[in-house]
Amino acid sequence: GDRVKHWYTTNEIRSFVHTAYTFPGGPFDGAPPFAPGIELASEQAFWQTSHNALLAQGMGVQAVRASASRGSTVTLVEDSVTYVPLTETAEDIEATAKAFRSMSPNGGIIVPILTGEYDPIFLENLGASAPKIRAGDMEIISTPIDGFGFNTYSASYVRAADNNIGAEELLFPEGYPTYQSSWLKFAPDTVYWGVRMFSESLGRDDLSIVVTESGASQPDAIDADGEVMDTGRVMYLRETLKSAHRAIEEGYPLDGFFVWSFMDNFEWANGYVERFGITYVDFDTQQRTPKESYDWFEQVVAQNRVL
Repeated sequence: GDRVKHWYTTNEIRSFVHTAYTFPGGPFDGAPPFAPGIELASEQAFWQTSHNALLAQGMGVQAVRASASRGSTVTLVEDSVTYVPLTETAEDIEATAKAFRSMSPNGGIIVPILTGEYDPIFLENLGASAPKIRAGDMEIISTPIDGFGFNTYSASYVRAADNNIGAEELLFPEGYPTYQSSWLKFAPDTVYWGVRMFSESLGRDDLSIVVTESGASQPDAIDADGEVMDTGRVMYLRETLKSAHRAIEEGYPLDGFFVWSFMDNFEWANGYVERFGITYVDFDTQQRTPKESYDWFEQVVAQNRVL
């Protein structure tokens, strides 16, 4: 602990709770894809489990503060849902801010961590399924952090609507551009609107935000010339970095960006099927081959501009 200066407590509560547990009538038809893959007794038990994860994160921050060397920073990493306005009108932008705060899972994860309370509309929509909150819980959950690690890949489009949130999430139509992962829809403005909403929807323009993961999956292969021409990934990263530049130019506190991933990896429940790396890995021989995206990103870094 005397040499490590930057700490992250939990990685993706949304993944290890919200995609690992379910409840009768809930998502995944009773079989969540991520471990432990458990169906809980009720929706209330599901949200209580999520609440406990928030407590663990807050206690983790406190533990790091108590033991890390002076000058260390501590925060968490979360794959918060980004909402993008269907049109950049005042009405749809306002709806985007409302959706970012009040819809699930943001209203049940990042909102209490960053504001110290669950969103009231979110709790209203949960009704009797809302978690039981003990005295002192929210103070632990909202233990101050030094920034935010933002894992982001895709987004949902929203527009203004006449409901208690004031926003409608739109379904992607058949044929919408999608990467190898079925959930990874190409939404080039994701980083911009995600970073902007931390400031405008949650009022946390004091937070230094780092994009800790962003990338695209493709069924890559080495061609006859020994190259991996992952042009789709290059396009994804180019548009994503343009989105990041827009956020910075408009004064939002985006301070870093990490590509997911340096090399093909074991990808949650999908194992070695979905490739996210900018380096190709032959999983039989472990031979590694830089992809076209590797060469492109190397030049982006060297020239300090989007190419």
